[in-house]
Amino acid sequence: MNRILLTILLAALAGGCATSPEKDPGSVAAAYAAAGRYDEAAREIDLAVRAHPRNVALRQQAATIHAQAGSPDKAVSHLEAAIELAPGDAASWIQLAEIENERQNVADAYVAYRRASELAPDDIRAVSGLALTADSLGFADEARVAYARWAELEGRRDAAKLFASQVGKRAADAAIQVLGGNGYMGEYVVERLWRDAKLLEIGGGTLEAHHKNLVKDLSRDPARVRP
Repeated sequence: MNRILLTILLAALAGGCATSPEKDPGSVAAAYAAAGRYDEAAREIDLAVRAHPRNVALRQQAATIHAQAGSPDKAVSHLEAAIELAPGDAASWIQLAEIENERQNVADAYVAYRRASELAPDDIRAVSGLALTADSLGFADEARVAYARWAELEGRRDAAKLFASQVGKRAADAAIQVLGGNGYMGEYVVERLWRDAKLLEIGGGTLEAHHKNLVKDLSRDPARVRP
């Protein structure tokens, strides 16, 4: 009996001494930002950054919040720090480019977009930003290459959504067929999945629109069409 009580006591002590997993340091700031209280969010994110100055994701979050709060200079400062910590992270370069572009600093935005597109050549935000800023600055050759790459990435996105939405719809159809009448009832999750799958064939571009875009892209380069 004494041994049982001792075991219980030790277990209780161990549970009380166990440390809980660390909370996301930017969660409070994110909650304020979600509520539209950007000044409080900026204050909280600055406190979090002081506690974790080498956290790149936190610096990126701080840049987003300060931009929302109307402090682009502070946002740029956080992104420059993030780039210094992780120069190969394309996300920081893209954020910096978008902020500079909003401030009408097209040359600075172009430099950041160009670096981002080198680091992430498949990122449509980086490539499209490079095309537009290069065009604005009169870099015709670079803009033409970037526009072509942008069109290629858009074509991939059309193809991916066209394929995935149809596969998802067929899978949802099969699930309802397996469950019979229960699959059609609103209280079963399959019915919701079918509605969501159908929405994918309409929202964000209908199947017909994706077909049209793919035909337009392929017509620019007929050699890409396999016999």
